[in-house]
Formats: sequence, C-alpha cells, structure tokens
Amino acid sequence: MRSTSSILAGTIAASLLVGPLLLFSLLTGLVIQYPEQLQSLGVEHFGFVILLLAASMPVGLFIGGLPILFGASVMSWLGRHAPKSRSYSVWAAAGAALATLFSIPFVASLTRDGNGEGPLLLLILSFTVPGIVCALICRHLTAWPDQD
Repeated sequence: MRSTSSILAGTIAASLLVGPLLLFSLLTGLVIQYPEQLQSLGVEHFGFVILLLAASMPVGLFIGGLPILFGASVMSWLGRHAPKSRSYSVWAAAGAALATLFSIPFVASLTRDGNGEGPLLLLILSFTVPGIVCALICRHLTAWPDQD
C-alpha cells in the first residue's frame, strides 16, 4: 500500500500534463469564442499545435510543479486528519480554487487593456480546468495507510 509520500508521483504526473492541458484548454476556449476562424485553419496549423503541446510539457513542469506539490501536500495532510476530505470531488474543488487563485496575476497582467469580460473568463477557465484535472491525478495516485 502506498503512503502519502506517493504524492510525489502524482505531482510529477500532473506537472507533466499541466502545460498541454493549459494550452489545450486555452485553444479550445479560443475556438469556442471565435468559431469563424476555424475555417481558415489548414493541416499545417494542427501540426504546429501538436508540436506546441509537446513543447509545453517542460514549461508546465517548471511553472506548475511547485503549486501542484503544494496543493497535493496540503490535501494529503488534510486527508490524513479528516478522512472525508479524501473524496475526488473535494480534491477537484481544491484544484479549481488553487488554479483560479494562481491565475489571477497572469489574468490581471494580460487584461490590463480592458478588452472585456470574454477574454477574462476564457483565461480564468483556461487555468481552472487543468487545475481540476491535475488535482484528480494527484488524488488518484495518493493513498493513506488506513485506507482500504
């Protein structure tokens, strides 16, 4: 049985995925916001996006590693002291909250020109969705000694 020290495995797995998840959710949001631009994309654009997704792995590992480790450590500690907090929904909510808080400086710096609420919501959701997925990955790889 793994112990709470298994959060390192979850942190590494989630940190490797956070870059592609962030980029993919941002691109998905842009496609939803500007669907008419999708018609002008060619095959070479999709190849470029795949290369960007692969290149975003080390960047995500560098940027997201510490916040993910912090969140997984806090939730693991909380799970040790309050077993009801071990549920996947609690971890997902914590991941969403931490990612949204982490996005505030980035969103504030990118929306200073006041382009409206559309890009603001898009940027916030682009951080929140990967936060939820990364929290669920960390929860899946975390076990406690008293867990069945």
